[in-house]
Parts: sequence; structure tokens; C-alpha cells
Amino acid sequence: MENLRTIVNVLFVPPGIHLVLFVVCAALWRLRPRLGRILLWCWAASVLILCMPVVSSALTRATGSFAAYDGKDPLAQAIVVLAAERRDSPEYGGDSIGPVTLERLRLAAYWARATQLPVLLSGGRVRPSDTEPLAKLMERAWRGEFGLQARWLEDESRNTSENAKRSAAILRNAGIGRVILVTHYVHMQRAVADFSEAGVQVDPAPTGFPTPEFPDAMAAFWPRARSLEESVRAIHELYGLAGRALGAHV
Repeated sequence: MENLRTIVNVLFVPPGIHLVLFVVCAALWRLRPRLGRILLWCWAASVLILCMPVVSSALTRATGSFAAYDGKDPLAQAIVVLAAERRDSPEYGGDSIGPVTLERLRLAAYWARATQLPVLLSGGRVRPSDTEPLAKLMERAWRGEFGLQARWLEDESRNTSENAKRSAAILRNAGIGRVILVTHYVHMQRAVADFSEAGVQVDPAPTGFPTPEFPDAMAAFWPRARSLEESVRAIHELYGLAGRALGAHV
């Protein structure tokens, strides 16, 4: 399953798929010059389109429909925060959480202070070379930067499905059946489905919402590097949702 996930990420998600298309264009350039030129223009256009904010926003919305958490549900018993990524951070003396994970922790800290609910941080070693589980890196930031204590660490999961199953086991042992789930908007639909399947009721608390509207055409269509990143993340998630529908939980 992990090998399949790697192949999909490398070959079918930007920028990997663009590298494949570029190689195909280069190969066809001499054999079929006209076809090669057409494909090269398609390659360039696809990169440009994915950089447009209006496109990245539409792709993000295609992953699901969620509202901001309002804190009004009195039945939630805990907060669960899902890890996203790590980064090499020599300024912190080694690995630390990446910006996507930090965004999730920030929202979780807001609701942890507002609700006083216990918190579970979920994330393990995604690659064999990882020195520490993501949950441990999250806990370091949770204590050091937010001044908060986590009640539980789930530090063995490698993907969303394992996040849900392993977190559910910890929560069941604590008598908890309903949680506020913090992850990104683009990731929420799959996360909710996996947690629900694991027997945990979820109140979604997404962060990273798509832009609801743009003030003008320039803001909507002018290419931005951040929009390319958001488009890539959404495409990755759409593949994940398709895989889940086919029975491949990743």
C-alpha cells in the first residue's frame, strides 16, 4: 500500500506528472514534432492553470464542504489533531513540524483554551528514516510554543486511516466517543470518514479554507506559487478520496 501511495505521488500528482509529461514531449519532439509542440503547450498551460487562485480554490472545494467549527456542541469530549508533515530545521536543532502541521496546532490551541478539553496528537514515522514520530514533534511545539499539555500521543500511524484506527483505540480506553477533529479543509472529508468508520463521532474543525470569492479578475487568475501548492494538495487528496472509494485506505 505504501509503495502504491509513493508511485501515485511521484507519477500522477504535480509536479511529478509534469516531469513525466515533459519527458514525453521531449521524446516526441523529434519523432512527431507537431504532436510534441501541442503536448508542450498543454504542459505549460496545465502548470499555469494550477497556479491560479480561482483554480486552487475550486479544487479545494471539490474535496468536500465544511463550515468553521463554532464550539457550540456540548457533547465533544476531546480534541484530536492530525499531523501533516515535518521539516529539517537546523535552527531548532533537528526535525520539527512543518507549516501545515503548525496551522493545525494553532487552531487546536485556540479550541483547547476555549473548551478546556483534553487533546490527542496523532502522527507517527511516515518514512523509515524519520528519527522521531510526528506526534513527538507536535508535542514539543504544543508545550514550548503554545504552553499547553497534550493528554495523549498517538505516535505509530503512517497515514489517515491509521490515524483514525490508533486514535480510536486510545479514545475508547478513555471512555471517549465524540471528538473535535482538527485538520485541513482539504483533508477533512477523508479524515471524518476514517474516524467514523473507526467508531468515533466527529465534529469537524477545519483550517485552510478555500477563498470564498475574489475582489477582481486579477486576484482570481494571477498565478501564485501558493496556489500551485494548494492545487497540488487538493489533487493529492482527490486521489486519496478516489482510492478510499475503491477500498484503498491510505
